[in-house]
Amino acid sequence: MWFILYAFLALPLLVFAYFELSVAKKKRVLNKIKGPPTLPILGNAHQVGKSPAAILNTLFDWWYEYDKDNYRMWIGYNGNICVTNPKHLEVILNSITLIKKSGIYDLLNPWLGEGLLTSTGSKWHKHRKMITPAFHFNILQDFHQVMNENSTKFIKRLKKVSAGDSIIDFQDETHYLTLDVICDTAMGVTINAIEQRDTVEVVKAFKDMCYNINMRAFHPFKRSELLYRLAPDYPANVKTLKILQDFTNEIIEKRIEAHRTGIAKKTEDNEFSRKKMAFLDTLLSSTIDGRPLNQQEIYEEVSTFMFEGHDTTTSGVAYAAYLLSRFPEEQSVSFLRNSELSWAMRCIGMPHSRKSQR
Repeated sequence: MWFILYAFLALPLLVFAYFELSVAKKKRVLNKIKGPPTLPILGNAHQVGKSPAAILNTLFDWWYEYDKDNYRMWIGYNGNICVTNPKHLEVILNSITLIKKSGIYDLLNPWLGEGLLTSTGSKWHKHRKMITPAFHFNILQDFHQVMNENSTKFIKRLKKVSAGDSIIDFQDETHYLTLDVICDTAMGVTINAIEQRDTVEVVKAFKDMCYNINMRAFHPFKRSELLYRLAPDYPANVKTLKILQDFTNEIIEKRIEAHRTGIAKKTEDNEFSRKKMAFLDTLLSSTIDGRPLNQQEIYEEVSTFMFEGHDTTTSGVAYAAYLLSRFPEEQSVSFLRNSELSWAMRCIGMPHSRKSQR
């Protein structure tokens, strides 16, 4: 009886000792880097905040505190280095070996599988080499018209929602623009997200899935796929995932059938136009280790670029607009140079859209 009691009391200490010893070597290395003081078990988890905004503010505060350079922090027994030094970032981003993502990217696996964003090792290298031709300069030029058309609709939308003293969420508006562009260029499908908004099922599914992944990233329990199954919002997430999977697979199946029957080669201007389907066509005509890609591999790469092509681009466009709004002089220079470019294009007879150039 006493033995069982002592064992029960000792169990927490044994668990604590196990975790401490398992990260002891890593701690000795990481703690050589400047960072906030930690507590046992918690690390810095008690300091970072509970909401995404609070967490990001804390990260920026630490960046200022530690000379605007790299610093380390611990969330429980999970050690992290926030790399902010430009020279170090350049080495990491240019590396073809430092390609393994952190565990947080596992949240994308149910949707994206092992596409270029989440894969690693030889699979990443082979698929990267295969996909590169889809981004040749001559192919990207074919997308100008689609981008200009969607940009024109986007500007009309902004003028409408910002009329008077209305305050708008620019990043939210940009989300619909980039979604329209990536669907048109990578998939050859028009979903008209700018005008139809969330009334289109797949548009709402894209938005819901991206929001859900971002929120799970800041929620320690929801990061676990097993624990997330117990969350009240899990059934809705399963439904959203199925909508996205069905949408992408349906387009791929249509395109495969078009290639099989020869429609893809004969058709120039319909939804299977080569110009609109450059990325998907590249995947369908590519080989890995001497064999064509199977539908799952095609799905993973298409889904990856649908996600990356609108989510990260949305952030980039929104941040560029924010910076231009904060620096009026640079905004004027940018507008002037863009106007000069539009004038030059008109002089040499190149197609352009004056509204989209603005």
